[in-house]
Amino acid sequence: MIKRKLSKDEKLLIKGISELNKRRDTLQQLAVKKKKKNKLQIINFFTSAGKTYLVKNCILRMQKYFLNDNTYVVVVNSDVLKEEFEKVLDGIPNVEVYIVKTFVKDRITFVEVNAVFFDEAHHYLNEDSLEFKKTIPKIDCSYKVLLSATLEKEQLNFAESLGFNHNFLVDTDEALYMNLIPDYIIYNLGLELEGFYKTQYENIDKTFKDYVAYFKAVIPERTEFVVANLIKPENKLLLEEVTGLLNEFYEMEYSVGQVMGMVMKYYKSISNRKKFLDSCKIKLDVCKKLIAKAENLDLQTVVFTGSKLVGKSLLTKNAEVYFSESNLKVIDNFAKGITKTIISCNKITEGQISNNIEFVLRTNYNNKKRYFKQAKGRGLRFSEKEKYLIVVNVYLKNTQEETWLKNQTKNEKFINYISSFEEVQF
Repeated sequence: MIKRKLSKDEKLLIKGISELNKRRDTLQQLAVKKKKKNKLQIINFFTSAGKTYLVKNCILRMQKYFLNDNTYVVVVNSDVLKEEFEKVLDGIPNVEVYIVKTFVKDRITFVEVNAVFFDEAHHYLNEDSLEFKKTIPKIDCSYKVLLSATLEKEQLNFAESLGFNHNFLVDTDEALYMNLIPDYIIYNLGLELEGFYKTQYENIDKTFKDYVAYFKAVIPERTEFVVANLIKPENKLLLEEVTGLLNEFYEMEYSVGQVMGMVMKYYKSISNRKKFLDSCKIKLDVCKKLIAKAENLDLQTVVFTGSKLVGKSLLTKNAEVYFSESNLKVIDNFAKGITKTIISCNKITEGQISNNIEFVLRTNYNNKKRYFKQAKGRGLRFSEKEKYLIVVNVYLKNTQEETWLKNQTKNEKFINYISSFEEVQF
């Protein structure tokens, strides 16, 4: 795959422009100009690059080029992003915006389409996704654009297998150099598990690892993916095959039902460990202190949690919990400054919610690198006032959280490892 990066002269040109909007417009125009030549293109821009306006500029340019009434399709993955795109694209004829679930499942007939844009394309570049991987090939048209800030190597390889051969890449470091995003600092705040909490975690973790080892003995590769598919009714033959392998290896006579029972216990052990890590009192007590400090300093704050229950436990009088895409009023209150803190329960990692975010606090983690970039990206937008972004990842040392977080922040700059919330310099 061809990787197109900005040249030194192009970066200097953008950096030398005094107005932020003109700097961003210049970057977007460079990407748009390349679109005519590269019909199957990936635009892999840093979070907050203004992908909605980039799509707008692409469509306007292509309408002049094609001179027809054909449709332009935009695919997004949430109601928030659909609303954002519809607002920016309002007034442009022949543009349709779909949420991916509707796009995949409904029997929509697409004819006479000039181009289709897939926002947050990492959701669709997944070989293991039985539904979403169908998204990109669904429309038969010449021009397709994948938009994302967080594409990983395997996803780029999958895109290449679909015919995409041009990756226009601008990362966070380049964006910082060109003054397209504000300065920031990252604190990884590690807390020790002690006493009852340490014993509890060790027991939960051992149970999980025992189940992993049990299945891994007969499914050494892609264990998690295979076990996940055993639950699906359409994979009855796979379940029978795995049952046979287990019986042969362990010299047992398990029934299909017994193996399914062990599969369910395997997932229960995953859930138990994640629940403990997300809701541990040691971590939440520190998070409450950090939120209080940020509110005392009048900082607009986004907190990322793993569940509605944890989110509610962190509530203050100046905060609201956002756990459903249908509750857009919570985001609206936050954007208008009515509330200073929004507590997200596995939501709003994508899309623009406010330009004034100065503090990002994370309390839950997983093995996906992009989630950190997306969370950090909520604050990487300039506001009308001078701004400096603070990101704090609160995690439990010597647990799976530490492994996940170190993996997510492996190549990040400006990281400080600390052990007390007092070390966070607001």
